[in-house]
Amino acid sequence: MNTKALVYVSVFLKEWAPFQWVPLALAMFGIVFNAIPAMADKITVRGADIVYNDTLETMVASGNAELIHPQFKVFADRITYNKKTQLITGDNNIELIQQNQVILSDSFAYNAKTNEMAINQLLLELTTEKNQQFFAKANEFSDHGTVKKGKKGRLTTCSFDPPHYYLEADSFTIYPDRRIIGQNVTLVNPVLFLPLGFWSPAYIFELGKRKVIYLMPVMGTNIIEGGFLKNQIDYVLNDYWTGEGYIDVLSKKGLGMGTRLNYTNYDNMDGDLYYYGVSDTEYNTKEWNQTLKLSDENTLSTHIQSKNMYLINGGVARSDAHHIKFEKESIDATHKASYEFNQSHQSSIKPKTYRMNYSNRSDSNDSIELNINHSETAINSDSITVRNQSKIGYDVSNTNSVSYYQKEMAANDLRKESYLKVNHGFSKTIDNVGRVNAAFDYYFDTDNDTVTEDVRNHIVQKVPEIDLSLNQYKLNSEWHIRQTFQYGYYDEAYFISSLNKQRRFSGSRLSTTQSLNGNYEFDFLNGELGIDSSYTQYYYSTSDQTYTLGINSSYQTDAFSFLKTNTSHTRKWGPKQGNTPFYFDERDITEKNELTETITLYALSPDKYAFSYSTGYNWIVDYQLDNIFQLLIRPNHVFNAVFRTTYLLRQKRYSNLVSNFEYRPSKLFNTNIQANYDLNEGELISLNHMVSGSTSRQWENRWIFSAYFTYAPKYKQNYQLQTLTLTKDLHERKLTLMYNRVLEEFRFQFTINAFPENTFGFTNNKYESFRLEGVFDDESVQR
Repeated sequence: MNTKALVYVSVFLKEWAPFQWVPLALAMFGIVFNAIPAMADKITVRGADIVYNDTLETMVASGNAELIHPQFKVFADRITYNKKTQLITGDNNIELIQQNQVILSDSFAYNAKTNEMAINQLLLELTTEKNQQFFAKANEFSDHGTVKKGKKGRLTTCSFDPPHYYLEADSFTIYPDRRIIGQNVTLVNPVLFLPLGFWSPAYIFELGKRKVIYLMPVMGTNIIEGGFLKNQIDYVLNDYWTGEGYIDVLSKKGLGMGTRLNYTNYDNMDGDLYYYGVSDTEYNTKEWNQTLKLSDENTLSTHIQSKNMYLINGGVARSDAHHIKFEKESIDATHKASYEFNQSHQSSIKPKTYRMNYSNRSDSNDSIELNINHSETAINSDSITVRNQSKIGYDVSNTNSVSYYQKEMAANDLRKESYLKVNHGFSKTIDNVGRVNAAFDYYFDTDNDTVTEDVRNHIVQKVPEIDLSLNQYKLNSEWHIRQTFQYGYYDEAYFISSLNKQRRFSGSRLSTTQSLNGNYEFDFLNGELGIDSSYTQYYYSTSDQTYTLGINSSYQTDAFSFLKTNTSHTRKWGPKQGNTPFYFDERDITEKNELTETITLYALSPDKYAFSYSTGYNWIVDYQLDNIFQLLIRPNHVFNAVFRTTYLLRQKRYSNLVSNFEYRPSKLFNTNIQANYDLNEGELISLNHMVSGSTSRQWENRWIFSAYFTYAPKYKQNYQLQTLTLTKDLHERKLTLMYNRVLEEFRFQFTINAFPENTFGFTNNKYESFRLEGVFDDESVQR
C-alpha cells in the first residue's frame, strides 16, 4: 500500500543525495507504514457476490469487493479471506485508500496474524502540503514488521508517460527508525541532447538527524588546492555506529583523508566524531558533537572543535571552540544554561572569549537571566549582567537589572576602568484610572575615579522617578485629552568640556503634561484638520521653573479633481526666563518653529499622473526649506515612471535627478531602468538596467532570462553586463546558466522544481577554475 510507494520514495530520495529529498521521502514513508496495525478482528469484507467454502474455510467476495480496515480501505474485483491462515488477498484493479491517498496495484496480500503485507505492481500519486505531485511505482513490496523490502522502484515528479526523468532502485531494504539500504541505484535524466545521469552500486541512508552531504565525487581546480578529486564513502559498523570516509586527491596539497563517525542509541543520544587532515601538512580539523537527552525534560548538548585549515580564497582559519548547553523543559518554565569558549590563533595576541549564560522563563512571562563574559585581547575586560522580570501579586510588573563592567586601560597600563549600574522598575495598571510607573537607576563608579574615562560621561541617576499616566479622556467625538504627572529625584554628573571638569548636582523635579488632540473633517474643500498640542510644566527643588509648549497641526484638502494640498506646522518653545539646574532638561529643550507645504497637481488620479512640490520655512534658523519635486507617470499597469529631485537653496544647486522607468507589456517580459542625472552639469551619472522574462507560456519552448546592466559615463564605465541568468524549462526541471562579472564567475546548475534549494552543476571563478559537485557550497573552508 502506501507503504511501498513511500519506501521507494524514501530510497530514491536518499539515493540521489545531491538533491537531498530525504525529508519529503520520510514524510511519505510515515504515511505508508502507518497503514497496517494489527486489528484483524475489526476487518470487514463486503461484495456483491460472496461465496463461503466450509471445507477450505475460505470466503471469496467479488463484484465491487471491499475490505474495510480501521486504518485503510481496499477495493478490488475479488477479495479472498482464508480463516485458517488469516491471509487476505486481492486481485485485479486494486485500489488502496488511506488518508485521501489512492494507491493502485494488480494484487495485494495481507496476513492479519503476522501483520505483514505484500503488494505487486504498485502505483502511487502523492500531493504534498506544498501542492507538489510525486509519482511512484514498484513491482514488489513486502512489509515484515521489523524489515521492509522492495524491488524495482521508480520515483519522479514528472506526470508524463514515460517520464522525462526518474530515479530508480533495483531493490531496497528498510530498517524502521534506523536506515534504508538501496542497491543498484540509477538516475535517468536526459537534459536537452545530453544523456545525463549516474549509477551507484549501493547507498546507505541513516534515518535520523544525520545530514547527507554528497553521493557523487566532487572534482575541479582552484588556486589553492590545484586540481582535486574529493570522494565520500559510507560505511556501517553496526546498528549504532555508521560513518562517512573522505579520501581526497589534491595536486597542490597532497592527500586529504578523514572521517565522520556517527553514533546513536535510537533513544536519547546522538553524536558524531569528525576528523579531516591533509597529509604532510599541518592542516586538520577535529570536532565532536553530541546531544544527550537525560530525561524527557533535560537535554545536554556539547560541541568541541579545533580547526587549522586553509581557505580556498587564501589565508588560514585557526581557532578553537567549546560549547556546552543544558536545557530543561518543565511544565510551566524553560531553563537554559550554556558555556562558550572561543579562541582565534590568527595573530600573536590569540584573543579569547569566555561566556556563561543562564536563563529561566516561565509561562507567566516571569524570567531571570545571568550573563558572564570575559575577553582577553591586548587588554582584558569582564562584564556581568543579571536581569529579572516578575509579578508582585498579580498585577504589578517588576523589572530589575544589575550590570558590572571592568576593563584594563592598555597593555602597559593595568589600571582598570569599572562601574556598576543598577536599574529597577515597577509598573501597575489601575482600572479606569491609568498606569503608574516607577524607575530607580543607580550608577556606581567602582574605580573611585582612579581612571577618569567614565568621568567624561553624562550620567543621570533616578532615585527614584515616578509617573502617572491617566487614561485618555474623550471630550467629544473630535477632541481627546491625556494627562501625565511625574516626580523624580536625580543625581547628575556632567563633564563640562570648556572647564575641563565634572559638575555634580542632585535635586528633585516635578512635571505635569497635558495633551489635547483633535481631528475635524470639513465638507469645504474636502478638508481634514488635525491638531496635537501639549503643555509641560517643570518645578525644581531649587525653586527654578520652566515649561515647554508644543503644537502640531496639519490640514489636508482634496477639493478639486486635479489639486491636493497638505500643510503642517510644528511649534515648540520654552520661556527665555525659564531655568533648569539639570543639563538633561536643557539639552533636550530645542525650540522649533517650522511650516511644511506639499502641493500635488494630478490628472485622473493621484496614482496615475501627478506632480508634487514641497517646501516650507524654519523660523528658528530663519530660512526656507529646500524645494522637493516629484513627477509620477503611471497611465496603466504596463508603464510606470517616477522622477524626483531637490533644489538645495543654500547650496544653490539641484540634487541628482533620480528616475525610474518600468515597462511590463505582459507576463513574459519586464524591463526596468534606474538613472541618476546631474541637472547642474547636464550629464548622466549612472544607469542601472534590468531585463527579465520568458520566451513562452509552454514549457517546451520556455527560456527564462534575467540580465542586469550598468552604465556610468561620468566614471568612464561603458554599458556592460553585470549579471546574467538564463534558464531552460525542462518540465519539472531547470537547467540554468549564471554569469557574474564582479566575481568573474560562471555557473551551470541543474535543479528539480520540487527542490529548488538543491542543485547539481559546476562553477568557474577567479578562485576556482573548475568545480563540479552535487550541491553548490559557497563556504570557502575545506570540507
